[in-house]
Amino acid sequence: MKPVRDLAVAMVAGSLAGLGCNSVATESVPNTQGTDRIWAASNTYCARTSNGLICWEADAGNVAAHEPTVFDGVGKVRALALRNGEGCAISDLGLGCFRLSDKQLARGGAEVPSEFVAFGGAKTMHCARGAEGVSCFGDKIEDLKPAPAFDKPSQLHPTLRGNGTCAEYEYELRCFTTDADGKLLATLRLRGVRGAKAIRIDEEKGWVLVLDGSGLKFSTANAEAVRGRAVTEDNAKNFPDTATIELTDVEGVKVAKKLTADSTSTYVLDEEGVKSIALSDKGLELQLWPLSFKPTDLWQGNGSVFFVAHEGELSMHGWKDGERYGKVLRGVKNPKDVAAGELYTCVVHDGGISCVKNLLD
Repeated sequence: MKPVRDLAVAMVAGSLAGLGCNSVATESVPNTQGTDRIWAASNTYCARTSNGLICWEADAGNVAAHEPTVFDGVGKVRALALRNGEGCAISDLGLGCFRLSDKQLARGGAEVPSEFVAFGGAKTMHCARGAEGVSCFGDKIEDLKPAPAFDKPSQLHPTLRGNGTCAEYEYELRCFTTDADGKLLATLRLRGVRGAKAIRIDEEKGWVLVLDGSGLKFSTANAEAVRGRAVTEDNAKNFPDTATIELTDVEGVKVAKKLTADSTSTYVLDEEGVKSIALSDKGLELQLWPLSFKPTDLWQGNGSVFFVAHEGELSMHGWKDGERYGKVLRGVKNPKDVAAGELYTCVVHDGGISCVKNLLD
């Protein structure tokens, strides 16, 4: 296993303005007061209300290209998977799927699942965990059927970026993805995990990060194992020794609180602040982002951009022309959740939902 290099830089004194941090205007989405969570995929956005969802689509000139569509009376949504113009969710009333174009809601089964994930290259595989195990479907919820390869996990987790899912068992994770035709593939068996909170599997470079109840853990992985194998009825064949890895604690991270990732960037929030994580020939490299304050929460933006909360405000940070930048979002008070789409990143806060145009890195 490669060593960890800690490239943390010192905290700098002064205000946000002293870091060259200015402010940026936001655009409000109408009729979104009282929402408390938000999801995004491509240019489709959905926010949670006390008894349903509010969904809309953005285009190049409008954060809300049409009046938001309201799905009321569907219960408190616990998990949601979005694709462009459509989505599926679980609430306290069960599992259902919808399309914004016709405002129709289709339900799947009588059971109320505990978790729900969508994964694969285009999020074409949908799986829900219930009392009897895991059931999955492709494009049609009517095709929902048991997936015995999962057995009976204690939890079902999406991986960051949505390309896979990991089922949790006692002290281990078993992870899955799909092939180009949407068929289930078994990938990695991750040992030494309990109470997973976030999972990052880099398919190209073959490395794994898991934030669980005891901290941030890391390992490299065999590239062939990460690509996966067709599932069989024999779990020993699904997860052979070559696909089984032991995770070890990441040095240089002090009480990890949150892990985020996009296709190009990975960040962790710990007691010292926000640290970027990358794998090089020299090992796992951590770099502390220079901030004059200690963030209380962290969300991934588009590309290498990340958002942090501090004393009721929200700021966005990233790289522009080789220089770090930081911008406070105007009109946002007490941020609750952040979701990044292709054109806009939207924030749930005390006043409803406000969005900012994504900046190109």
